[in-house]
Amino acid sequence: MPICKSIENAQITSTDGEKVKRSKYQSQPILINIRHLRPTSSMHYKRVGSLITAKRNPAVPLKQFKESSAAPVQNIIIPNEILSEIFSRLLTCDFGVKSVLNARAVCRTWNSLIANSKSLSRKFPTFKVNRLIISFDLQRNLYEFRWCNYETRDSRSLTVSRKQLKRPSNFHLAFCCLNIQRILFQNLPSGSLNDVLINFLCQQFQNCLVFKPKSIIAKNVSMKAVSSNGLMELFSVCSKSVESVQFHGITGLRPTSITDVHLAILDSAKLRSLTIEKVSFEPSYKNGPLLQIGDKSLERFTRDGNFPKLVLEKCRVTAKMVCQYSEKWLAKKAAESEELNVVDVKSHMFVLKDSPAADNVQFERECRRRSLDFEQPATDIGNAFGIPVANSCDESETISYSVHKDEAHQEFTVTLSTASAMYE
Repeated sequence: MPICKSIENAQITSTDGEKVKRSKYQSQPILINIRHLRPTSSMHYKRVGSLITAKRNPAVPLKQFKESSAAPVQNIIIPNEILSEIFSRLLTCDFGVKSVLNARAVCRTWNSLIANSKSLSRKFPTFKVNRLIISFDLQRNLYEFRWCNYETRDSRSLTVSRKQLKRPSNFHLAFCCLNIQRILFQNLPSGSLNDVLINFLCQQFQNCLVFKPKSIIAKNVSMKAVSSNGLMELFSVCSKSVESVQFHGITGLRPTSITDVHLAILDSAKLRSLTIEKVSFEPSYKNGPLLQIGDKSLERFTRDGNFPKLVLEKCRVTAKMVCQYSEKWLAKKAAESEELNVVDVKSHMFVLKDSPAADNVQFERECRRRSLDFEQPATDIGNAFGIPVANSCDESETISYSVHKDEAHQEFTVTLSTASAMYE
């Protein structure tokens, strides 16, 4: 049978279990197909350290060689560097990616090499993933990771057990080629979203060849089993590129679940939207608990000259900080309009829900102290959010606010505008 003549320093296992060092060959690579290879009486051995070098006597009779070739199959150990080079060259051919992926079924060594080799994974093409959805199937007790591409309308999924989450290295190849745009945690019941899951995801994200997610979204999720450090780890991995953070329908919260410290990890110069609404705390927290999100985060936004759209619920933001935020936003937009020498119509909205530190009395008092023009226009009764209806004013820069109350909730909305055309 043909023997590969491109393998350098290949090692052959002898009948007594010791390794035999083969000689070097210099010809071009061909397929490896070694069978019925066994030392014969015509081979001379010399021990060198822990290896036995073998040299065949060129005068071996053909009959004796044929008889010896009927022996059991012996294994040859191929260096991983040579295997990697072979697989790398395959990737440059047509259908090369599929061939290399199929090669994982040959043996455990090949599977491990292809799945875990970082140098090899860098040569795989990347796939754009508009949305990575992480959910939990209660019936099968499995996590589902589904990635979708809007352009090709392609959707693929991967199911992972709780036990497999503890071996993240096994999924290196499944994630390393994904270019993830958005991360969505959806329908995760109590206990399913935990630090183990977040640690698993963060390790996979760090292996991605391209990882620049624009948004982190959580919908209908219980954060009861997530520690403060777990969320910090997730924000740290995504902080360089994320522009939007949204939490909707979150249960099992603690006051320390989302804090100013977590938001400080994000790049405030890039953040465009921050939404935390429809949240509830663990039953053990009584007397209206609040998240530890307050004036520090808004101070950091204004200091960096960035004013993201804010919808915050059950936080500690004060009316004084809302006025300062509004004043600096209006000043920035006025400076931009003057620099461009045009009347630039801009608007901005700031919503605080069930946040007792911000109310209309304190807000009006602070606006007067800062000489800010404000108004509380009539609101449409049918508007559930209490947003001002069409109104006109003579001022080019205005602050409008409204308060919507019901039996259990209060919503304080501030609408900023740089030109009256907004209400005309």
